[in-house]
Amino acid sequence: MADTCERSIVRANLRRFIASHAAGMVILAAAAGMHLAGTVVGQVAAPKNSSRDDWGNAAGGLRARVVAVKPDADEQKPVLPAAAATTYPRTEDLTLIVELKNVGEKAVALQGTRYGDAVSPPYPGKSVSEHFAPYLFECEFLDAQGKLIERPTRTMFATDAMLTLSSGLAETVEPGKSLLVLIRPALWDDSLVRLLAAGEFRIRVHYKGPAPDVLKDMQKHWPEKPLASVWTGDVSATSAPVKIVADPSEKLSDLVWGDPVQGLQAAVEFRSESKSPQGRRDSATGIFPYGAKLGVRLHVKNVSKEEISFWSETWRQDDQVSLIDDDGKATVLQHPWYSGWPRIERWTLKPGQIALLSGISLGIAADEEAAKSLTHPVAPVIVREIGPYHLRYALKFGPNGRKDKDGKDVASNAGMWQGTLTTGAAPITIRERNREDDPTTITGRLQFRGPDGKPIEKGEVQVYVQAGWKSLLKAELEPGELAVPDCPLEPLIVSVQAPGFEETRIYDVTAKPDAVTALTLTPSQPLKFRLVTDNGQPVAAAEVRYFNRSKAGASAGPYPTSGLKGAVWAKSDANGNVVLDFLQKFDPADTSLGNNIYHFYIVPRDLAPLFIGPVEAGGDLGTVAVGPFLEVTGEIRGTPEELAAFSAEWDQPEPMKRGNGEVGWHYAESKPLEVRRNGEHLTFALDHLRPGKFRIVSRFKSGGKPVSHVYTRREPNEDDVVFEIDLTETRDDLVVTSKADKPAK
Repeated sequence: MADTCERSIVRANLRRFIASHAAGMVILAAAAGMHLAGTVVGQVAAPKNSSRDDWGNAAGGLRARVVAVKPDADEQKPVLPAAAATTYPRTEDLTLIVELKNVGEKAVALQGTRYGDAVSPPYPGKSVSEHFAPYLFECEFLDAQGKLIERPTRTMFATDAMLTLSSGLAETVEPGKSLLVLIRPALWDDSLVRLLAAGEFRIRVHYKGPAPDVLKDMQKHWPEKPLASVWTGDVSATSAPVKIVADPSEKLSDLVWGDPVQGLQAAVEFRSESKSPQGRRDSATGIFPYGAKLGVRLHVKNVSKEEISFWSETWRQDDQVSLIDDDGKATVLQHPWYSGWPRIERWTLKPGQIALLSGISLGIAADEEAAKSLTHPVAPVIVREIGPYHLRYALKFGPNGRKDKDGKDVASNAGMWQGTLTTGAAPITIRERNREDDPTTITGRLQFRGPDGKPIEKGEVQVYVQAGWKSLLKAELEPGELAVPDCPLEPLIVSVQAPGFEETRIYDVTAKPDAVTALTLTPSQPLKFRLVTDNGQPVAAAEVRYFNRSKAGASAGPYPTSGLKGAVWAKSDANGNVVLDFLQKFDPADTSLGNNIYHFYIVPRDLAPLFIGPVEAGGDLGTVAVGPFLEVTGEIRGTPEELAAFSAEWDQPEPMKRGNGEVGWHYAESKPLEVRRNGEHLTFALDHLRPGKFRIVSRFKSGGKPVSHVYTRREPNEDDVVFEIDLTETRDDLVVTSKADKPAK
């Protein structure tokens, strides 16, 4: 899995981590986490025909063995084959099943390669070995003569490893039972692609679980997590033979090294991120088409006679990239910067050893518009005509930058290599795109049904590619089958709303070339209410706009990306009645926080809008009163200097309640307050307001702290003055002054 995806999982646990961690770290991005529960998953009885020689020695109540399997083995449901695979066409195909057997007398909790429920659907319970295996397993490779192939030592900073592993699942294994884990070492260790390019080898796998310092960090910050008490140690399987038969046409080209600097030198290579045969040939030749995304591999070699250590981010994006034309002119490629928690590793190289570092992806596009359409993450983009070029990277290495609350280093920088390495100029050629560069697609066929098997012929549907959320189709349901053109042979996400059935998002949908994929929807429980005026008259044709959806047990709902302009999910009829007959009671892919709760924004004609929520499917709210628009007028008072510097924003903060009725946050769209001068005063007038909180955030001086917003809501600081009232009727007597402790009544 790309490191940026790992960053997104790390961010899912940062808020809880920050609350318990020492101050002083710079947090670039954070999202709310959820509680992780222990689960019994993936246990199997040990096969009766297993050979005693398959197993390594017991350690800590565990024994392990490793079996090489075919590359297309199912990671989600690993099954030991009758006969082991031994030969692979390329290093990336190396696929192993590790069996961990509990030979003790008590149940043991193991961390495998599955996500827990700290991530969003469809990922809970899924195995993602590229994400977790590097921090739980260690693979040793021996050559045909049985000699260990030495590789550099790399150790991730304990806090970073803990944040990554904290999104995993603790799996309970009973005595005599086993946990099967499928791993693909070359997908999380790119150096193997060159190191094991071709030949016969043996592989020995160690299962270690989370490192002791990582587990200690977990116990410190989240002692209630089942992951805080999982097994840690070192249990090894016996070595297994594997053979790599390389295709000569896919052999990677030689590296172009830069000049040595204090015992190190660097080179850069590019590999197509396409998994197709054409993509592999492109990586070998260095000739890439328009629209390609390239993985950046940065090689750092110890050319000295001494051991050298340095810190590096696992996903580098601050290195300078220079594109060199045929005439030798170098252009520095600018690129955006991705926020997130930058994970760091300590590398130690013996003389002659090479570290392989990953950089942010490089894109190739025919023009600026095409560059914008490249799937993220991608940073530098080459926008040039077809032809040959060269690329040079300047790699900066410095201190790890991690400080405690007192500003002291939390990991030693003593003796670490620091400075800048420049790679050699790596050749790259841009070509036109052809048919072989595009993945195979089909016209998928979907059919929506009720539990009784009858087709659903009315509603709206959207189809996405699950990896990257690329939109494939947005359409109205029609009788019969729904055709999805240009459908790749990979999992899809299907979102559907159909009257009388729960709105739902279905993950892992597979379209087949010669079959119809049937999807069954769940009948809904309608939510009802009636809109009336203050004097009891029905409010017809009022728009009911979707605002947001949360969970009854969540601490706060997601931010409404469409704000007050959400999609219209219903309209009131002539009698003011509203029926929402496709709300989902709970999400079957995510039940940990309880039922769904919704908020809606009601927009009547010629009357004041209002929010309703939290509400659930199956409710009856009775009558909901809709009032008239309100107006406010008033004046700003202050000294001439204060009025000359005056600026302000106004809004109407709306409390967003949790499922338990408590206010979780406030939503507001802050707008500049327009004022007019009237003698020694400034005046303002606003109309089309709704009842509720009304707020003006003012500043009566120049300078001060920067004005800040939380999404669209102004966030006051000590340089601001907040004026706030409960608006229940039109007002013409508002007075705003620079004295925050004496607001007008």
